Amino acid sequence: IYSEELDIDDLQKTAHFRDKVVATQGDTTLKTPYLFVKYEGKAAAGLASNAPQPGGEQSNSSRVTFLWARNGVEVIAGADRRITSELADFDAKGETALFVGKVHITQEKNVLDGARLFIDRKVGKSRLDAPAEGGQPAGRITASFYQSEAKAGRPKAKTATDPEVSGMLGSFKSDPSAPMDIEADTLDVHDASKRAVFNGNVWAQQGGMVIRSDELTAIYTGQSGLSLAGSTDEAGPKTGSAQIVRVEARRQVLITSKDGQSASADWANFEVKANTAVLGGNVIVMRGKDMAEGPRLKIDLTTGMYRFELEGDTAAVPAKAPTAPATSSSPSATPDMRTCPPGKQCMLFYPKEAKEKAKDLLKKAQ
Repeated sequence: IYSEELDIDDLQKTAHFRDKVVATQGDTTLKTPYLFVKYEGKAAAGLASNAPQPGGEQSNSSRVTFLWARNGVEVIAGADRRITSELADFDAKGETALFVGKVHITQEKNVLDGARLFIDRKVGKSRLDAPAEGGQPAGRITASFYQSEAKAGRPKAKTATDPEVSGMLGSFKSDPSAPMDIEADTLDVHDASKRAVFNGNVWAQQGGMVIRSDELTAIYTGQSGLSLAGSTDEAGPKTGSAQIVRVEARRQVLITSKDGQSASADWANFEVKANTAVLGGNVIVMRGKDMAEGPRLKIDLTTGMYRFELEGDTAAVPAKAPTAPATSSSPSATPDMRTCPPGKQCMLFYPKEAKEKAKDLLKKAQ
């Protein structure tokens, strides 16, 4: 630890570092104007003389147990991770860290923001949230993730505006090279399983596609920006910054695209590299009053095209017209109060509007 001023109270086992404080441990550096340290052992005796003790160690060695950083904190971990906050507490024995007040985390281009960050290195778990305090309501946490640059020479994908790609119910399209922006109430990161779990009214956007759900899990490779583990803490070569490879949305999933169509389902899985999505459980696709419904939907997010699939052996059973009544609160209720039987595929459209859409598609083709 380096600073301009230092006061030590060996009876209370405390040390006050002030002005331009810089503390380093391994490849992690802490910068703050004020650092209060609680320690065990004898610090003053060791500082009284610069002469080395027999065996290369101080006879009255000390061990840091707690650190409190105040008036602005910056932590740099490794070559690419940076955390700033108004204050921070470190429990050296428990291997935990708490950052409070305007928490800002960066890892290369990836950015996370919240009001409080708790890191437990023993269990490899971190939580970012914005709880209610001081009479202020609970806030939201935000995150922006950037994927690696796409490989050169990849053929240009057809867009949702191409005549052969557009459909009567529109299309779903997402740019895999665009950043993914996420808002939620909380974020829990599990380093061992490489899972980042967003909870509470989750909103995520990539390009022109928006995903809403109660829970969203991002499965990643590399090292998360919330981890304070050094590059030498894990066996093998440095894994680099976090890259999302799969996204799983759960409970009340709603996907909307920029040209007006939406798809709702019980769950959805997104494969980032393939740029595809599979939705399941009471899937409904809507655009205006037109609707298509089925048990499972597969989307190619590069072209925007999608198709319904049946589960199990129900594909051999012909679907019947949806005539069963449904309440207005039913998620599978259609505008004319009809519902699709379980395991079937159904569609509701209005001929006049469909005819107008067909004319528009023909004009685009010409």
